[in-house]
Amino acid sequence: MAPGSNQNAIALQIEAVRPEVPLLYQVDNTLLGMVQKKAKGLQTVSSRAYRAPVEITAGGAINQFNPDGGNLGRGSALKTEVMLINQFYFNFAVEYTALAEIATDDKEKAVENYVTRQMTRMMEQFRAGIEALLAYGDGSGTLDTVTAVNGQVLTVNNANQFFDNQIVQVFTAAGVLRGTFQILTADAIANTITADPTTPIPAGTIATDVLSVSGCVGPSVASSSLNGVNYLQLSSSVGNYLGIQRAAYPGRLSTPFIAGNNAFITPQRCRALINLVRTAMGIESPDASKFVWHMNVDQEAAIENIGLIVSQVIQNQLKGGSSQDMLAKTPPKTFGGRPIFANIHAQPGRIDGLPLEHWFRAEIQPLDFYEVNGQTLFPIYGNDGGLAASFITYLWWGWNIASENLRAGVYSTGNGIPTGYFGH
Repeated sequence: MAPGSNQNAIALQIEAVRPEVPLLYQVDNTLLGMVQKKAKGLQTVSSRAYRAPVEITAGGAINQFNPDGGNLGRGSALKTEVMLINQFYFNFAVEYTALAEIATDDKEKAVENYVTRQMTRMMEQFRAGIEALLAYGDGSGTLDTVTAVNGQVLTVNNANQFFDNQIVQVFTAAGVLRGTFQILTADAIANTITADPTTPIPAGTIATDVLSVSGCVGPSVASSSLNGVNYLQLSSSVGNYLGIQRAAYPGRLSTPFIAGNNAFITPQRCRALINLVRTAMGIESPDASKFVWHMNVDQEAAIENIGLIVSQVIQNQLKGGSSQDMLAKTPPKTFGGRPIFANIHAQPGRIDGLPLEHWFRAEIQPLDFYEVNGQTLFPIYGNDGGLAASFITYLWWGWNIASENLRAGVYSTGNGIPTGYFGH
């Protein structure tokens, strides 16, 4: 007779489940958090454009004259303009089945309540999605551009601009819509996004194509989505800024800029960036001392490398049997005396001095659950018109952001990216 084996006893054994449920993706919202904390203010508005008057040109006339009956000449006066800020609306939908809810609603059934966890993550993921729009923020809904195509895998500049299951639109560089697809996974290390097999990448997608948030009209229409870094920090003399033609006031609606030309950031370039703001706004202006540096981890590392290059160790003065650790626990927190805020959504190779005290927000709908007669959870209907055993809920937000003074900021693009970052 055969002895009782483990196979005979398997039905009696209790399955062990680890109680921790780790998060395997990022939900950072660094810039959005800074804006909400440091930006100038929040104005509740109606559906009409929010008007923000500015003093845009100086006035008066200075003349040398002859007081012995000479002509004093005529004068002039300062000029004001009005910026117009329109609000845009964003929503975030979460859907789950009745079984997913009841199968995890008790500690005897599951290690964690699925719906409770989803509701918590819902707010974080929505904020991370808005963060991506802010960090690129060209005012037309752009998230990033395609740098290479390999089957159903797209290489991009910064894959952290996207998240799993997100639906994105693909436009040509000229703004023609190619189509949409749903992301299976976003891989920040490989800098790629992979399409879900059920929604393949639109035919004809090529490098230089634009990836945009679902629902926007695309890059062919300026000022058609949330403003962000590329709109509020732009060196340009063409087009308009919040309804004011840049060409009417050359240089006045343009952000100071230094091209990196693929060279690594240096203390000298940092000082030059700071001095551009001092030159534009005045030596004694507080603007040059109040902005904050916004960059991705590549430029944070490049700044740290400056210190590592000049570090010196006197070996005979070391104590103990270990070599000196040349790398501190964390990267530097300031550069040129201004605070550094590293953001994984920031554009690689770019450093911005953000004048957040000159940024302001207009909000028509606060971030909240979409509600109909007090109800925030809605049923799904089947094809026959009957109820389906599924539910859907939405977050929504109607707002925009602007800067009253583009010359109080500064930026540099094309800075060298250290080895090991973003494919370099």
